[in-house]
Amino acid sequence: MRLIDEWRTVLRKAWSVRLMLLAGALSGIEAALPLLDGLLPIPQRLFAVLTLFAVAAAFVARLIAQNNLKGNEDANQQDQVKQPRKGRHSRSYFIRFCQWLVSVFLP
Repeated sequence: MRLIDEWRTVLRKAWSVRLMLLAGALSGIEAALPLLDGLLPIPQRLFAVLTLFAVAAAFVARLIAQNNLKGNEDANQQDQVKQPRKGRHSRSYFIRFCQWLVSVFLP
């Protein structure tokens, strides 16, 4: 077994990796909740369910071609054709929300 050529890029940009980090953070929170012993009004199985969804999304993301990874010829061609969007940010609210979650749980 050996690493892929662009492993650093994949580690930084692949959604499957990001979602697995989120799942790990949610799992850690779930493990820490019994220590708080009811101080927070959070349902008992909430983080377990959120972890399940994050892992399922990571599985799907692993199977989908991600055009923003280096080495993908189609992505390089698309980047040359695309023009930056004016006005609002080009990222969707969902992507920004996921990035916020990662920044909160992974300082």
